[in-house]
Amino acid sequence: MARAKGGTNRPVMAREYKLILNQDRFIDRSAGTAALLARIVEQATALGAKVETQREEETRRTRYLDTPTQALRRAGFTLRLRYEHADARHKVTLKHRARDRYVAAAKNLSATAKPYTGVFEEDVLPGFVSIFSQAGSVRLSELPALDSIAEATALFPELGTLDFEKAGRLEVVNGFEPTEVFCRLCKIKAGRKGKIRVGLSFWYGAEECGRPLIAECAFDIRARDGDDFRLAHVRAANGLFDALQGLPGWIRTEATTKTAFAYTSGA
Repeated sequence: MARAKGGTNRPVMAREYKLILNQDRFIDRSAGTAALLARIVEQATALGAKVETQREEETRRTRYLDTPTQALRRAGFTLRLRYEHADARHKVTLKHRARDRYVAAAKNLSATAKPYTGVFEEDVLPGFVSIFSQAGSVRLSELPALDSIAEATALFPELGTLDFEKAGRLEVVNGFEPTEVFCRLCKIKAGRKGKIRVGLSFWYGAEECGRPLIAECAFDIRARDGDDFRLAHVRAANGLFDALQGLPGWIRTEATTKTAFAYTSGA
C-alpha cells in the first residue's frame, strides 16, 4: 500500500489561489485567454516580477462520485475521476477539505494502488478565505470498479473509518460529466528562485467551444521545505490575487470552486 504520513502537524506543501472567472469573457476562448494573460503580465510587471508565457492546452474528462444522499461531501470528502487524454490514464483523487488546518491534516488518504501522490495545501478563495485540503491521487491505465462505498474503500481505506453504509452505491454527482480544457497559462518569477504557476480551467458540455459552463483561474506557490515559503513569492502571489479580483468584469466573486458548481449547478 502507498502510504501518506498522518498526524495533525502535517506541513503545508503549497498554497493555491482560486478565482472563478466571468465565462462570458471566454466565448472565444483563445481571445479571452490572451486578454487575461495580458492583464496578468501587466499586474506581474507592476509587482516587479517576470512572466514566462506557456499557453499549453490539454483536454480532460471529469466527474465526481458520491452516494445519492451526498454522504461523502457531507463528511468533507470529494471523490473525483479524471480521464487525462494526454497520457490516456485515469486520475482518481480523494480529497478532504476543512477550514481547520489540523482537522484537514489528520486524515490519512493513503491508497492501495500506485503510483500514488499526496498533497496538503491551503486553498485561498476570494476575500482571502482559507480552506485547507488534503488529497491523495493515483494514476491508473484501467479504472477499477467504483460503484459502491465498499469498492472506493478498497482503494482509499480512510473511507472505512467513516460511518457510512458500506454497501451504499456511488453515482456520478448530478449525472454531470463535463469536458475540461486546462491551459497552462504562464509562470511568474518573483525573487531569485521558484515560480508562480498560473493555469486556467474551462468546463464544457457536449462541445468544447462557445461559452464555458464555468471558468477558473488558479495559481500556486510551493514551499521550499515543510511550511517554509519564500516571502517574495507570498507577497507576489497575494498582490496578483488582489489585483485580479479588482479587474472590472472578469471575476465572479460570488462563486467559489468548480467542485461546488458540479454539486449545485451541474445538473
